[in-house]
Amino acid sequence: MSGLVAFACLAGLSACVRTPPSDDSGGGPAGDAPSLQALGGDGFVVIWADRDLAVGESIQRVEPDGSTTSLGDHGDLWFDLEPGDSYRWVGADESLEISPGQLELSLNSDGSRVAQRGDAISRIVTWTGADLYGLPVALVVQRDAETWLEASCEDTLPCWRDEPTWWGTWEQGDAPADLAPAWYAEAEEPSVTAFDIGLEVVRDGVGLGLASIDDVQVETGRTLLWGDLHAHSNLSGDACEDFDDSCLPWGDGPGAEMFAAAEEAGLDFLAVTDHAEHESYLRLDQGFELDIHSETLRLAAAADGGPVIPIVGFEWTGVYSLVDEATGHRAVGGGHRTVIFDGLEPCGEFWAGAGEFESAKSQLGFEDYLERDLLLDQPDVFLAHLAVVAQGCEPVRYLSWFHHPGAAVPRPVNWEHPTNRDLGDVLVEIYSEHGSSECHDLSASGCNWSVEEIFHEPSSTVQAALQLGYALGFLGGTDSHDGRPGSVEDGPSVVIMVDADGEVIFQEQTASGGVTGALAASSVPGRVEIVDALEQRRTLAASWLFDAVRVAAVGQDGVVYLPGDDVPAAASPLDLLVEIEDAAVESWRIEVVDPYNELHLEGTEASLYEPLDLGVGDVRYVRVRATMQDQEHRLWASPFFGVQ
Repeated sequence: MSGLVAFACLAGLSACVRTPPSDDSGGGPAGDAPSLQALGGDGFVVIWADRDLAVGESIQRVEPDGSTTSLGDHGDLWFDLEPGDSYRWVGADESLEISPGQLELSLNSDGSRVAQRGDAISRIVTWTGADLYGLPVALVVQRDAETWLEASCEDTLPCWRDEPTWWGTWEQGDAPADLAPAWYAEAEEPSVTAFDIGLEVVRDGVGLGLASIDDVQVETGRTLLWGDLHAHSNLSGDACEDFDDSCLPWGDGPGAEMFAAAEEAGLDFLAVTDHAEHESYLRLDQGFELDIHSETLRLAAAADGGPVIPIVGFEWTGVYSLVDEATGHRAVGGGHRTVIFDGLEPCGEFWAGAGEFESAKSQLGFEDYLERDLLLDQPDVFLAHLAVVAQGCEPVRYLSWFHHPGAAVPRPVNWEHPTNRDLGDVLVEIYSEHGSSECHDLSASGCNWSVEEIFHEPSSTVQAALQLGYALGFLGGTDSHDGRPGSVEDGPSVVIMVDADGEVIFQEQTASGGVTGALAASSVPGRVEIVDALEQRRTLAASWLFDAVRVAAVGQDGVVYLPGDDVPAAASPLDLLVEIEDAAVESWRIEVVDPYNELHLEGTEASLYEPLDLGVGDVRYVRVRATMQDQEHRLWASPFFGVQ
């Protein structure tokens, strides 16, 4: 790190340099040995004393043959650019030898000490082995081989340039009290970047490297929250909370225990998304007669302010059987859709179903439901309805997307149908208890995981959508039908269904279900920030709540890109950083693939830091395969999309 400067302190600045007490004599008496320290750096040695040399004193390099070379006979700081093995202070009647090897400098930048304060990133660097008392030391930060962080920008920080600029402050008083000695530096750097951090000593305005470390930190100013965006209570006709007691609710009413279960599962947020085909839930023998929309809002309002952030939503359950005779494709867009809101009181007019059907539980005599009058059987018609309702109600933002699109049962999505081109979707559920909807070709590497092959619809998968040019971020959900959101450890739940013979059956779903990771733009995010992250496609999907996940890329343009971002061609190649932690995981495999499942990068550690080419039209996403106790779990990060 020779000559790299930023977060730096100039020699002679009292705010940056700790200087020892001085006396009026300009030096100690000859023969009174000063306290000397020496450090070896990158091709140099620096020696410093606790006082100026007096007349008759000097610092000398000891040559291999025993001769000496004088470094100077005044001042208290000396640099030797032809480093020797040992040095000597010489006074009137005595001498003192010192070796640069006597002191070793160890530098540390503790990631846990990096803090976000508004738009500023605070970085604290500590060292051991040398006091550095009185030495003009600079903390330096370099992002890559040619750019440094500059202090004085005409606009806003950060701005990077191709020439170094000194700046910084010594602010030990602002650092945590348990850190000493330490440099504390702050810059308006609100996003991720990969840093080399080092300490330099200043000689004639030039920094000479003492010690450095590679410090790859992910500090995005975003908080990763885990949640379930697809979960059902007994307010859904095919859900069953207590199988041992005629599907009665777990608590005092349908859905009453959902937020408690979400907290137990470790979730940060939960969307209650019961089916909209039914308007009222009836269980008169148990005293239940509930309007489903009103009860959904009541449950969310009761949970507001608690440990799990509530999100109001519902499911539109598409039904269709029409086939276009010319193409053989289904004549409508298809699928099932989730709808969520960023407010807790959306109008009841939003709720619309897609078809009339008697619930299986009603046939069993467990519960009864009153069907909704408003039925819209095609996705484009349904979304047009939402847009009209939004204009007439209190201001509320909503998002909608297809879930379990690749599963022929319950319903696949016809991505090629023209209606889907105009829906404006930015998200898709890639994994739930219906299994993985990721891969087009199950014979491709890494694709035959958590898939019910007989129900797999290749042209309806997420990869198929990406191949057709859909720009979609990834979500996960349990699609739990037992009032147990986020329950990714207890296996699949059961759906109550009616078979071809009209018999009611309990059908177990395919997988354990998934969760969504939202990269929210706040240190204490709420519902609005979560919906912001979803709308921006800054999301992860996973079959496990991993302890820590960081995915980001630094472009050649100096911009930091997050999953789901559009990346201009000028930013390529990107420096892609993936870090994932979980104590339960025994082995890792990180893959970067495209919509055709072609592998572009891979690693078998818990982190990956590699350059990634991304041209116009290219789509790349991160897929993590984690093994624990012979069971594989997955994580997907929303793609990076190459644009002009």
